[in-house]
Amino acid sequence: MHGLHPEDHIFPSATKSCGILSSLPVDLFVRSSIIDMYAKCGDIGFAHNLFDEMPHRNVVSWSGLTYGYVQLREDDEALRLFRRFLVKEDDGVNDFTLSSVLRICGGSTLLQMGKLGALLTGCRLHGIPELASYVADRVSQMGSVSSGLLVMLSNAYAAAGRWEEAAKARKTMRDYGIKKETGLSWVEEGNRVHTFAVGDMPHAKTVEIYKKLEKLGEEMDKAGYVADTSFVLKEVGGEEKNKTIRYHSERLAIAFRLITFPKGQPIRVMKNLRVCGDCHTAIKFISKCTGRVIIVRDNNRFHRFEDGKCTCGDYW
Repeated sequence: MHGLHPEDHIFPSATKSCGILSSLPVDLFVRSSIIDMYAKCGDIGFAHNLFDEMPHRNVVSWSGLTYGYVQLREDDEALRLFRRFLVKEDDGVNDFTLSSVLRICGGSTLLQMGKLGALLTGCRLHGIPELASYVADRVSQMGSVSSGLLVMLSNAYAAAGRWEEAAKARKTMRDYGIKKETGLSWVEEGNRVHTFAVGDMPHAKTVEIYKKLEKLGEEMDKAGYVADTSFVLKEVGGEEKNKTIRYHSERLAIAFRLITFPKGQPIRVMKNLRVCGDCHTAIKFISKCTGRVIIVRDNNRFHRFEDGKCTCGDYW
């Protein structure tokens, strides 16, 4: 009304009212503008959530989200999003998007660190521990001894079956006072948050969750899923590896939501670490077998799984 100024409590009410009108059609340009608004307001998580739920995107939606990450100085995510844009879209890059990305690329140290970090990940994936050790030394010489660096080095040795070197890398972590973060996944249900860890047992629906995973495992095996136990970075037998990898935290969280959430509704899971390669493959199979949309936000990116495919294109 003329002459009156809205108070703080008015805005949540107005937003809630807009939510009631969810049956109204929202076209591509409106949704892209909403993403741009949330990104510029700093709510990048909600903006990215809306972005991942879009069946189609345009240059405005890509640019708005990219700029949001640049504003928050989440350079890695902004560059990752930009690379996805170049691969997936034919509309071309506009000046706004390009200027946002160029702001990130000003420091050669960042670029060099990025290349070495990517190389270290490649060493783990392709089983080249000698090169991984060299790369780790180079990165540490640049003054960046981080938990992520040492974990990747330890994982590269473990994946190659070089357990003694892996143990030394873990000892170095302890010497630096660095602890490997425990992998956790969580889902929201009403006003409650349910958190899961690898092999977690104390949940009230533990028995149902594990039965659901066993049933899913049978369906996935019939559909062609084969567990990649190289992602189990412990010196244990093959059967134990296969058992361990099937109960990673994100799978427990997904099984819980499959039990408790209505059919046809998308499942959303948050994870504090990067989804391992085998779980990424497994969730694609789960989405195919159950007909569910599964959205997983790990510490690297959003993944939207649907009908056996992921929006990341297996690049994360």
